[in-house]
Amino acid sequence: DEQFTDKLNKRIQALRLSNSARIRLANLFAGLPTEELLIPLGVAFTQIAIADADISSEIVSAMSSRWLKFGLHELDQFEVLLRDRPSDEPALHSFLEKNPQILDPSAIKVWSKPDFHGAREPDFLIRRSDDTYLVIEIENAKKRIQTQADQLTAAATQAIKQANDYRGFLAERITEAKHHFPNIDEPTALVVIGLERSLSKSQREALARENASRHKLSIVGFDALLERARTVLRNVTTSQIEVIKRYRVV
Repeated sequence: DEQFTDKLNKRIQALRLSNSARIRLANLFAGLPTEELLIPLGVAFTQIAIADADISSEIVSAMSSRWLKFGLHELDQFEVLLRDRPSDEPALHSFLEKNPQILDPSAIKVWSKPDFHGAREPDFLIRRSDDTYLVIEIENAKKRIQTQADQLTAAATQAIKQANDYRGFLAERITEAKHHFPNIDEPTALVVIGLERSLSKSQREALARENASRHKLSIVGFDALLERARTVLRNVTTSQIEVIKRYRVV
């Protein structure tokens, strides 16, 4: 009855279970094929929409998280891969090829190992939803990002050179590149190597300075991609867009 329902909802709110429920609902939707969702959703909307618009909006919100194309299951798989096979670059490449939004949440089209005239071949070229492009060069998670002296390792330096070479190659042939990669202009670059969790405090600070000093190129560890993906998934599945008007900081 209404009185019991009201008490139950107040109890749930007091325990702050709403976000947990949203995450579970979004993960359920993310893990089921579309064809298995259609009939249950149709029945749910028919029964619920009439009685409670708020519940309908929660279902719509959970469904919208499916655009990410990955969920907790895929992220857990990535964690296991980094733990058990950190030096297996082909396996890492294959996993990211299947889950490219871990590389960039805004990815809408991905070229894996694009061969431009046989002269350059990055690991990935990503077209984002805003028509900007990202060149990605990956090493493996076993290789170190920095030396004990807080300098980039030879492996990281070589990967940076390869990424920049491809950016420069495209820039010199931008007219021709536009025939293959729609609306491409000057792509940014990303180098993925090693694990940032293994860095000392001084190494983390040195990496931050290195990234701040470079033009349109970033260096990150594989675990940084994983943590960003977890954050994006959490925010997409639990957050509503909040507009705060005339906020004053004093």
